[in-house]
Amino acid sequence: MNERDLLKLLIEDNVLGKGKANFEVNVGLKTPNRIDMVYETNDKIWLIEAKRNLDYKALGQIFFYKELYLYKFTPSKPISLGVACLNVSKDEIIDFYEKQGIRVFILTKVEAEKVEVEEKGGENPICGVCGKSMTKNENNEWTCKLCEYFFGISSKPVKCKKCGQIYGTFPAVENRVLRRKAKNFAKKYWIEYVCPKCRRELSYLHKYGSLADLIKEEIEERWLTKGDLIWGISGGIPEEFFEFCMGRKEINL
Repeated sequence: MNERDLLKLLIEDNVLGKGKANFEVNVGLKTPNRIDMVYETNDKIWLIEAKRNLDYKALGQIFFYKELYLYKFTPSKPISLGVACLNVSKDEIIDFYEKQGIRVFILTKVEAEKVEVEEKGGENPICGVCGKSMTKNENNEWTCKLCEYFFGISSKPVKCKKCGQIYGTFPAVENRVLRRKAKNFAKKYWIEYVCPKCRRELSYLHKYGSLADLIKEEIEERWLTKGDLIWGISGGIPEEFFEFCMGRKEINL
Protein backbone atom coordinates (compact mmCIF):
# COMPACT_ATOMS: atom_id res chain seq x y z
CA MET A 1 0.00 0.00 0.00
CA ASN A 2 1.43 3.37 -1.05
CA GLU A 3 0.83 6.78 0.49
CA ARG A 4 -2.01 7.64 -1.90
CA ASP A 5 -3.80 4.43 -0.86
CA LEU A 6 -3.47 5.46 2.77
CA LEU A 7 -5.14 8.78 2.04
CA LYS A 8 -7.97 7.13 0.12
CA LEU A 9 -8.50 4.76 3.02
CA LEU A 10 -8.69 7.73 5.38
CA ILE A 11 -11.36 9.32 3.18
CA GLU A 12 -13.31 6.05 3.00
CA ASP A 13 -13.32 5.81 6.80
CA ASN A 14 -15.22 9.13 6.77
CA VAL A 15 -13.48 10.42 9.90
CA LEU A 16 -12.87 13.75 8.13
CA GLY A 17 -16.51 14.19 7.14
CA LYS A 18 -17.86 15.05 3.70
CA GLY A 19 -15.54 17.12 1.57
CA LYS A 20 -13.22 17.44 -1.41
CA ALA A 21 -9.69 16.09 -1.55
CA ASN A 22 -6.84 17.48 -3.64
CA PHE A 23 -3.65 15.44 -3.79
CA GLU A 24 -0.04 16.54 -4.24
CA VAL A 25 -0.90 20.22 -3.75
CA ASN A 26 2.10 22.38 -4.60
CA VAL A 27 2.67 25.05 -1.95
CA GLY A 28 6.22 25.87 -3.05
CA LEU A 29 7.17 29.43 -3.89
CA LYS A 30 10.19 28.93 -6.16
CA THR A 31 10.66 25.17 -5.97
CA PRO A 32 7.96 22.46 -5.68
CA ASN A 33 6.85 21.50 -2.17
CA ARG A 34 3.77 19.28 -2.19
CA ILE A 35 1.31 18.54 0.58
CA ASP A 36 0.11 14.94 0.22
CA MET A 37 -3.54 15.93 0.63
CA VAL A 38 -5.60 19.07 1.19
CA TYR A 39 -9.09 18.07 2.28
CA GLU A 40 -11.75 20.79 2.50
CA THR A 41 -15.02 20.35 4.39
CA ASN A 42 -17.77 22.89 5.03
CA ASP A 43 -16.07 24.28 8.12
CA LYS A 44 -12.34 23.55 7.90
CA ILE A 45 -9.36 22.61 5.75
CA TRP A 46 -7.22 19.59 6.59
CA LEU A 47 -3.55 19.49 5.59
CA ILE A 48 -2.53 15.84 5.77
CA GLU A 49 0.71 13.99 5.17
CA ALA A 50 0.84 10.21 4.68
CA LYS A 51 3.63 8.02 6.12
CA ARG A 52 3.61 4.24 6.16
CA ASN A 53 5.73 4.27 9.33
CA LEU A 54 5.47 7.41 11.42
CA ASP A 55 8.45 8.73 13.35
CA TYR A 56 9.51 12.18 14.59
CA LYS A 57 10.85 13.37 11.24
CA ALA A 58 7.52 14.38 9.71
CA LEU A 59 6.77 17.00 12.37
CA GLY A 60 8.90 19.78 10.86
CA GLN A 61 7.69 18.96 7.37
CA ILE A 62 4.04 19.34 8.38
CA PHE A 63 4.58 22.73 10.05
CA PHE A 64 6.69 23.93 7.11
CA TYR A 65 3.97 23.00 4.61
CA LYS A 66 1.34 24.69 6.76
CA GLU A 67 3.20 28.01 6.67
CA LEU A 68 3.70 27.76 2.92
CA TYR A 69 0.01 26.95 2.44
CA LEU A 70 -1.13 29.91 4.55
CA TYR A 71 1.18 32.25 2.64
CA LYS A 72 0.20 31.03 -0.82
CA PHE A 73 -3.56 30.54 -0.44
CA THR A 74 -4.68 32.74 2.52
CA PRO A 75 -7.60 30.38 3.37
CA SER A 76 -10.81 31.70 4.92
CA LYS A 77 -11.44 28.52 6.94
CA PRO A 78 -9.57 27.19 9.99
CA ILE A 79 -6.64 24.88 9.27
CA SER A 80 -6.31 21.44 10.88
CA LEU A 81 -3.22 19.26 10.61
CA GLY A 82 -3.08 15.49 10.37
CA VAL A 83 -0.89 12.55 9.45
CA ALA A 84 -2.13 9.18 8.18
CA CYS A 85 0.00 6.09 8.81
CA LEU A 86 -0.05 2.32 9.13
CA ASN A 87 2.42 2.08 11.99
CA VAL A 88 4.26 4.25 14.49
CA SER A 89 7.88 3.59 15.44
CA LYS A 90 7.22 4.24 19.16
CA ASP A 91 3.99 4.41 21.16
CA GLU A 92 4.76 7.85 22.61
CA ILE A 93 4.94 9.38 19.13
CA ILE A 94 1.14 9.68 19.00
CA ASP A 95 1.08 11.84 22.16
CA PHE A 96 4.04 13.84 20.83
CA TYR A 97 2.24 14.76 17.61
CA GLU A 98 -1.15 15.42 19.18
CA LYS A 99 0.37 17.75 21.79
CA GLN A 100 1.58 19.80 18.83
CA GLY A 101 -1.96 19.95 17.46
CA ILE A 102 -1.45 17.28 14.78
CA ARG A 103 -4.01 14.49 14.70
CA VAL A 104 -2.63 11.00 14.03
CA PHE A 105 -4.78 8.59 12.01
CA ILE A 106 -3.56 5.00 12.33
CA LEU A 107 -5.02 2.80 9.59
CA THR A 108 -4.81 -0.95 9.96
CA LYS A 109 -3.65 -3.28 7.19
CA VAL A 110 -6.88 -5.27 7.47
CA GLU A 111 -8.93 -2.16 6.67
CA ALA A 112 -6.52 -1.28 3.87
CA GLU A 113 -7.02 -4.64 2.18
CA LYS A 114 -10.78 -4.23 2.45
CA VAL A 115 -10.74 -0.87 0.69
CA GLU A 116 -8.51 -2.18 -2.09
CA VAL A 117 -11.08 -4.91 -2.76
CA GLU A 118 -13.90 -2.36 -2.81
CA GLU A 119 -12.03 -0.16 -5.27
CA LYS A 120 -11.69 -3.12 -7.63
CA GLY A 121 -15.43 -3.57 -7.66
CA GLY A 122 -16.56 -5.34 -4.49
CA GLU A 123 -20.15 -6.58 -4.69
CA ASN A 124 -21.63 -3.39 -6.12
CA PRO A 125 -21.77 -2.55 -9.83
CA ILE A 126 -19.01 -0.32 -11.21
CA CYS A 127 -19.72 2.91 -13.04
CA GLY A 128 -18.12 2.82 -16.48
CA VAL A 129 -17.59 6.59 -16.42
CA CYS A 130 -15.79 7.31 -13.13
CA GLY A 131 -14.82 3.72 -12.25
CA LYS A 132 -16.31 3.86 -8.74
CA SER A 133 -18.89 1.63 -7.05
CA MET A 134 -22.56 2.43 -7.55
CA THR A 135 -25.05 2.44 -4.68
CA LYS A 136 -28.81 2.00 -4.38
CA ASN A 137 -31.07 5.02 -3.92
CA GLU A 138 -34.32 5.26 -1.99
CA ASN A 139 -36.12 3.59 -4.91
CA ASN A 140 -33.73 0.61 -4.74
CA GLU A 141 -32.15 1.62 -8.07
CA TRP A 142 -28.42 1.55 -8.77
CA THR A 143 -27.00 5.06 -9.06
CA CYS A 144 -23.57 6.69 -9.19
CA LYS A 145 -23.32 9.55 -6.70
CA LEU A 146 -20.06 10.71 -8.21
CA CYS A 147 -21.58 11.13 -11.67
CA GLU A 148 -24.47 13.00 -10.07
CA TYR A 149 -21.93 15.33 -8.49
CA PHE A 150 -19.95 15.93 -11.69
CA PHE A 151 -22.72 15.88 -14.33
CA GLY A 152 -25.95 16.53 -12.42
CA ILE A 153 -27.38 13.08 -13.11
CA SER A 154 -26.26 9.50 -12.49
CA SER A 155 -24.99 7.05 -15.07
CA LYS A 156 -27.67 4.44 -15.84
CA PRO A 157 -27.35 0.76 -14.88
CA VAL A 158 -27.22 -1.71 -17.77
CA LYS A 159 -26.30 -5.40 -18.01
CA CYS A 160 -22.98 -6.48 -19.51
CA LYS A 161 -23.60 -8.62 -22.60
CA LYS A 162 -20.43 -10.60 -21.93
CA CYS A 163 -20.58 -11.52 -18.22
CA GLY A 164 -24.10 -10.48 -17.19
CA GLN A 165 -22.96 -8.06 -14.47
CA ILE A 166 -24.60 -4.66 -13.98
CA TYR A 167 -22.49 -1.57 -14.72
CA GLY A 168 -23.09 2.15 -15.20
CA THR A 169 -23.05 3.95 -18.54
CA PHE A 170 -23.56 7.60 -19.50
CA PRO A 171 -23.60 7.87 -23.33
CA ALA A 172 -23.94 11.67 -23.40
CA VAL A 173 -20.69 12.02 -21.46
CA GLU A 174 -18.79 9.05 -22.90
CA ASN A 175 -19.50 10.06 -26.51
CA ARG A 176 -17.92 13.48 -25.93
CA VAL A 177 -14.59 11.80 -25.38
CA LEU A 178 -14.94 8.63 -27.45
CA ARG A 179 -16.02 10.41 -30.65
CA ARG A 180 -12.43 11.50 -31.19
CA LYS A 181 -11.16 7.91 -31.05
CA ALA A 182 -10.22 6.12 -34.28
CA LYS A 183 -12.85 4.12 -36.16
CA ASN A 184 -11.35 0.83 -35.00
CA PHE A 185 -12.22 1.71 -31.41
CA ALA A 186 -15.55 -0.01 -30.69
CA LYS A 187 -17.33 3.00 -29.17
CA LYS A 188 -20.85 1.57 -29.15
CA TYR A 189 -19.61 -1.78 -27.88
CA TRP A 190 -17.76 0.03 -25.06
CA ILE A 191 -20.82 1.98 -23.94
CA GLU A 192 -23.72 -0.41 -24.48
CA TYR A 193 -22.31 -3.93 -24.26
CA VAL A 194 -19.39 -4.53 -21.85
CA CYS A 195 -18.67 -3.65 -18.23
CA PRO A 196 -15.39 -2.13 -16.97
CA LYS A 197 -14.04 -5.54 -15.96
CA CYS A 198 -14.67 -7.08 -19.37
CA ARG A 199 -13.29 -4.03 -21.17
CA ARG A 200 -9.91 -4.69 -19.59
CA GLU A 201 -9.95 -8.25 -20.94
CA LEU A 202 -10.64 -7.25 -24.54
CA SER A 203 -7.51 -6.12 -26.39
CA TYR A 204 -9.36 -4.09 -29.02
CA LEU A 205 -10.82 -1.92 -26.23
CA HIS A 206 -7.25 -1.12 -25.16
CA LYS A 207 -7.81 -2.38 -21.61
CA TYR A 208 -9.38 0.84 -20.34
CA GLY A 209 -11.85 -0.01 -17.60
CA SER A 210 -13.59 3.35 -17.26
CA LEU A 211 -13.77 6.65 -19.07
CA ALA A 212 -11.63 8.10 -16.29
CA ASP A 213 -8.94 5.48 -17.02
CA LEU A 214 -9.04 6.32 -20.71
CA ILE A 215 -8.77 10.08 -20.13
CA LYS A 216 -5.80 9.67 -17.80
CA GLU A 217 -3.98 7.45 -20.30
CA GLU A 218 -4.74 9.75 -23.24
CA ILE A 219 -3.45 12.79 -21.33
CA GLU A 220 -0.28 11.04 -20.20
CA GLU A 221 0.41 9.76 -23.73
CA ARG A 222 -0.18 13.27 -25.17
CA TRP A 223 -3.13 12.20 -27.33
CA LEU A 224 -5.50 14.49 -25.47
CA THR A 225 -5.14 17.79 -23.60
CA LYS A 226 -7.01 19.40 -20.75
CA GLY A 227 -8.24 22.04 -23.20
CA ASP A 228 -9.70 19.36 -25.48
CA LEU A 229 -11.82 18.09 -22.61
CA ILE A 230 -12.97 21.32 -21.04
CA TRP A 231 -13.18 23.77 -23.95
CA GLY A 232 -12.48 21.89 -27.15
CA ILE A 233 -13.51 18.83 -29.11
CA SER A 234 -14.85 16.93 -26.11
CA GLY A 235 -16.50 20.16 -24.88
CA GLY A 236 -18.38 20.31 -21.65
CA ILE A 237 -16.40 17.92 -19.45
CA PRO A 238 -16.18 19.66 -16.04
CA GLU A 239 -12.69 20.67 -14.97
CA GLU A 240 -13.22 18.93 -11.62
CA PHE A 241 -13.83 15.66 -13.48
CA PHE A 242 -10.56 16.11 -15.35
CA GLU A 243 -8.73 16.63 -12.02
CA PHE A 244 -10.43 13.50 -10.67
CA CYS A 245 -9.37 11.44 -13.71
CA MET A 246 -5.76 12.53 -13.23
CA GLY A 247 -5.85 11.46 -9.56
CA ARG A 248 -5.51 15.01 -8.28
CA LYS A 249 -8.95 15.27 -6.68
CA GLU A 250 -11.00 12.84 -4.60
CA ILE A 251 -14.66 13.55 -3.83
CA ASN A 252 -16.18 12.11 -0.65
CA LEU A 253 -19.99 12.07 -0.82
